[in-house]
Amino acid sequence: MKNLSKLLLLTLMIGGLFASCNTDDEQNVPDATFNVGITGDVNQTHGFTISENTTESQNTNGSEVITCIYTPALNEFSMIAQDQSAAWYLALTYSGTLEAGTYSLSQSGYLNPSQSNESFDGISGTITIGQVEPLQGGSSYSIDGSFSAAMETSNTPTETIQVNGTFTNVTVKSVL
Repeated sequence: MKNLSKLLLLTLMIGGLFASCNTDDEQNVPDATFNVGITGDVNQTHGFTISENTTESQNTNGSEVITCIYTPALNEFSMIAQDQSAAWYLALTYSGTLEAGTYSLSQSGYLNPSQSNESFDGISGTITIGQVEPLQGGSSYSIDGSFSAAMETSNTPTETIQVNGTFTNVTVKSVL
């Protein structure tokens, strides 16, 4: 839980800082979609569409949010998908370029208080970026892809889950 909390806090701080400093002209992009299925000791599905998506790093539709940041200087990509009203979130991070390809997740985590009182930290997983399209202004991109991760709790006995999902037209903000 400690790693997941640090990852969430760091990504949200960076995303909030640089999204507020955005100098790009806002551009509407196609609807973003996010779908994930969780199986194992917790069984849950989440899916949503974000209409009126923009070039900001935070793709927002009411309480449903996808925050996506790529930091070239650190060669790091982070995505957090959450529904703030349902109190769940999923975090995915990898080290590598923002190009089409399959990357090993360096960190991942899932929390849904309505399904379990435990947070799940990734033990293995991959993310596949299928398409990267530059958006107006040059520092934002639209991406499509999929991910798969195995996660577990730190409690005894250990609970495990398998997380599989897809995303389309998600805006990624490239920051310093």
